[in-house]
Amino acid sequence: MRSVLVVPTDLAVESQATAMVDRTLEHFGRIDVLINNAGYAKPIGSDALDPVQTRRSIEIHLIAAMVATRRALPSMLRQGHGHIINVCSPSGMLGVPMLADYTASKAAMIGWTRALQAEWLGTEITVTEYEPGLIDTEFGRSGDASQASREDRPSGGTGPLAALSPEHVAGQLVDCVRRPRSLMYSNFQTRMLCWMLESVRFRHLIGSRIGRAQRKHLGLSVFSIDRDS
Repeated sequence: MRSVLVVPTDLAVESQATAMVDRTLEHFGRIDVLINNAGYAKPIGSDALDPVQTRRSIEIHLIAAMVATRRALPSMLRQGHGHIINVCSPSGMLGVPMLADYTASKAAMIGWTRALQAEWLGTEITVTEYEPGLIDTEFGRSGDASQASREDRPSGGTGPLAALSPEHVAGQLVDCVRRPRSLMYSNFQTRMLCWMLESVRFRHLIGSRIGRAQRKHLGLSVFSIDRDS
């Protein structure tokens, strides 16, 4: 059995994303499963959102996944099977205040994932949309705001707002590899949340509450230019 291969990569750089896949193919000779899991977020108001940050968010969440998938698909097709798992987010359905760039990129990823599913339906290429809930990681931490947000929620995977452990999510992804499916949720609460987000009224209710909490943590009033002294 070949050793584990680690390829440090800045996925915002297309050439590095391509090289990551090429290096993997060179080392193992094949790619059976590709999990597009990179994530990046920095809470900020839409009026203060920098185009550079927006571009980086889209490059990491969407473009990098497209590049890696495009590079891996020929190998999967040659060997007669392959599994692509895209880690999406309910935020792409909700529209999370103060995370407009992240929300937009995840919404695009959901659409792209479903387009891939339709394109490769009936073939040996399986495409999974994985919808995680809150995960207890450093993801999205930005000063006191993210710290407070992280401390406000329970961990351990119990309760509707509990954050799941990274180990729990990793175990689910391994299970998804063993038993491929088109759609997978991290838990029942996430499944129900995604279902309820079809309601505009519920979406607005949740979004407004998140928005108030985010502004409070970031020290903002209605608009991000009105900062508390």
